Amino acid sequence: EQHVDYTRQLTPPKPQRMIDIDPKLYRPMEETRRLFKHPEITQQPQEEVSLKPLHKIIQAPSFTGQLGRIDLEPFGCLEVEHGDIFAAEADAVILPMTPNLCPYRGLPLEVFDRGGRELVEETFYVAKEDFDKRQADLGMADVAQAALQAGDTIIVSG
Repeated sequence: EQHVDYTRQLTPPKPQRMIDIDPKLYRPMEETRRLFKHPEITQQPQEEVSLKPLHKIIQAPSFTGQLGRIDLEPFGCLEVEHGDIFAAEADAVILPMTPNLCPYRGLPLEVFDRGGRELVEETFYVAKEDFDKRQADLGMADVAQAALQAGDTIIVSG
């Protein structure tokens, strides 16, 4: 007599079944067949239709410019722009940062690198002041809750 686990290992896994969740949805193979049946995909463009020049197709896209703007009457405006954040003329910049203030890559690390030691010290100084204030408000028992949490905001001038 053989061990039960050995017998279980011999049975192959059950095949996965395709389940139609919504009858309006197509399976991937059917979707591919349906798409390639459209004549506009398989036909060559007409001669009078002009195509994009090759240099515009090869050219790298430029991601610059204003994406949005909201006017806040008594305060001014809030603009969202896509471009080089270090070359932008702005009053404030919102940066994502881990709660421990130690970025290991990305934009916050680049900001700390370019800002230098003074910016890093100022950031930790402001975070420490915020921690001390929260700890005094909550009491000594809630040290973990007094620390920066995800979603908290600190303002650092620099």
